[in-house]
Amino acid sequence: MIILDESQQSAVDLALKVPLCIITGGAGSGKSTVIKTICDRLDTIPRARYLLAAPTGKAAKRIQEIVGRPAQTIHRMLGATYGSWRYNRFKPLRGYHTVILDESSMIDMDLLWHFLQAFPVETHFVFVGDANQLQPVGPGSCFKDMISCGKIPVAKLDQNHRQGKGSTIASNARVINTGGKILDVDEDFEIIDCPSHIHLREELPQILDRFRASGYDLIRDVQVLAPQKTTQVGVEALNEYLRFLINKNARRWDKFSVGDKVMQNSNDYQLNIFNGYCGVIKAEWSDNFDIEFFDTEEGKVTEYPKDKISSLIPAYCCTVHKYQGSEVKAGIAIVSSSHTFMLTRPLLYTAVTRFKEKCVILGDAIALKRAISNTRESERYSKLYERLVE
Repeated sequence: MIILDESQQSAVDLALKVPLCIITGGAGSGKSTVIKTICDRLDTIPRARYLLAAPTGKAAKRIQEIVGRPAQTIHRMLGATYGSWRYNRFKPLRGYHTVILDESSMIDMDLLWHFLQAFPVETHFVFVGDANQLQPVGPGSCFKDMISCGKIPVAKLDQNHRQGKGSTIASNARVINTGGKILDVDEDFEIIDCPSHIHLREELPQILDRFRASGYDLIRDVQVLAPQKTTQVGVEALNEYLRFLINKNARRWDKFSVGDKVMQNSNDYQLNIFNGYCGVIKAEWSDNFDIEFFDTEEGKVTEYPKDKISSLIPAYCCTVHKYQGSEVKAGIAIVSSSHTFMLTRPLLYTAVTRFKEKCVILGDAIALKRAISNTRESERYSKLYERLVE
């Protein structure tokens, strides 16, 4: 039996009462539990069919596993194919009482427009997300604008429900979000001060060895995140370094080898593989790779044509923006002064909250303090806030 706190119960009641609402809360605040409870309640209402969706394939799979209901990406739900949309304002997707959209902070203006256009006016919408995460990669800051406009009912979850393994990650995320400089350190949350790039790179093999000794699969269960692609400790350099640390089959003269961790960098509707899907190369043939993508059916291998290889990128290390909406058991967040321009509180908060059980912050103390203190975000001139207020 699910026991809800007062803020969770208020969020469920709001979602079932009004035709449009927002539910927001930080890491460990019980957003997924609220979504599951809403689905349970809707199941008891005759003809109250509902849909569960997320902006990315990884986010959709995660909420599907947690809630135990089918979930899909917005693109798949609306039948998007190469710029066209099966469902739109002229052909709406009918027959659903409620649509619940998880990870709503990732949705940009264009996707929000297509999403709202595709349903009849009587449809109820529940937007769920964490307003403290990074702004979407695309234009606009829709989720924050909808919260701050004062015209849409908002339920805020304010309790930390994450206990046991990984609980320090959730509590430290709250400290970071409030600008606190003192973080709790234990076996689940480490901070390793590295005064130089050389020191940082020397620490990585030792951390990975500890993860391996703790039973983590370095391909499936561990992720390294960095603020940007360039510099000696950026995504590109670290991918090259980590590849030869983790994959003993890696060949320098090939872009990819059997055993490499890869990520799909665009939607491929023919292969049914979507942007952000991670996987491992299981075999190589003359015309294709066999890749097991972790975000598809477990154990399923996709025959990936080599003429589409430009859509794959190495995935040992990713940018925080690229990994938003995903979760992994353990990981390393690179926080270096060489990434000063990118270091902000929302970025650090988003990076830390990607890890469920173990988090290591690897970098220098000055960079960590700067990230926590820097609340700057780029201005978004979508006019959505002004139009909602009007």
